Amino acid sequence: MLAYSNNTVRLDETELANGNQVLEFEFQFNIRGLPATRSRNYFTFDTVSMDNFNVERVDESRGPNSILFGVGSAGGVVNTSTKQARFSDINEVQVMFGTNSQLRGSFDFNRVLIEDKLAIRVNAVWENEDTWRQWEFKDQQRIHLAATWKISDSTILRAELEDGTIDDNLARSYLGNDYTSYWIDDGSPTRPESTASQGQRNNVWINRGQDNATFFSGDFVGPHHTNRNGGQVELISDESRLMQDGVLAWEVNPGGPDNIRETNYTTWSLFLEQRIGDNFNIEAAFNRLENDFLQYDSGGNSYNLRGDVTDPGLVDQSPANDRSGQYFY
Repeated sequence: MLAYSNNTVRLDETELANGNQVLEFEFQFNIRGLPATRSRNYFTFDTVSMDNFNVERVDESRGPNSILFGVGSAGGVVNTSTKQARFSDINEVQVMFGTNSQLRGSFDFNRVLIEDKLAIRVNAVWENEDTWRQWEFKDQQRIHLAATWKISDSTILRAELEDGTIDDNLARSYLGNDYTSYWIDDGSPTRPESTASQGQRNNVWINRGQDNATFFSGDFVGPHHTNRNGGQVELISDESRLMQDGVLAWEVNPGGPDNIRETNYTTWSLFLEQRIGDNFNIEAAFNRLENDFLQYDSGGNSYNLRGDVTDPGLVDQSPANDRSGQYFY
């Protein structure tokens, strides 16, 4: 939805994004170049992934105007208002099929229990979805209950309860740092020394002297190849050797099948609305959010694609290496 809003950019879609904005903080975004806040019913709600199954309205307040609504940043605030119980019956059922094995079902039922006095509403969603990238998926089940009690013509009490479970594997938007292309161009050389004892050579770089292109390292991940000495790295791109040779593709998920996030949350709210006169209204509101979030991020802040440079013929004090020349993250 924000894609159609002027001067609004999701941070995970910028060139500077490293994926943390998606994996650890759901999504963050800038409005007119400044960080903005995401809220729901004008309460902070930025630790649970969004879904529109119970969204009734979306408001975007830009710049300092956001402080009028309690929670806001310099860029502004995007607020979603949940569906309220109404004094008319609603019956909606939706089923959606899509590519990548997507299957989604939702319903929205509203019932008037006492005419013009008491109503309840139930929204729920169930979804299983894969994507075009390896091992990436999203499974979710959520339910939202809402009730409205019209105490008098000028006083309304509303209550909401939502509970949900979300399991997903969400890949970062890039394939990692390229530590192999120069090695391939250099003939994929193997390390001529024995790797049986790494302790005395940890973090020591060995330069083969070929235009400063090939370096070997014996750090804690084992002997491997890197393109540059020090902290200089290059991101994998369409120009990388592995991409051009067809060994690597954008469908690859460097995090692997166990790069899982698990979210279990419950939130409930109370709203008391009071009308005073014809043109003045006040509202008192309370919200509580309980969120249990577990994430396994195998790559941390970055993925590094390396090549195993151990000489396959080395047998002194170590078994022969049958993975020499293979690539790994």
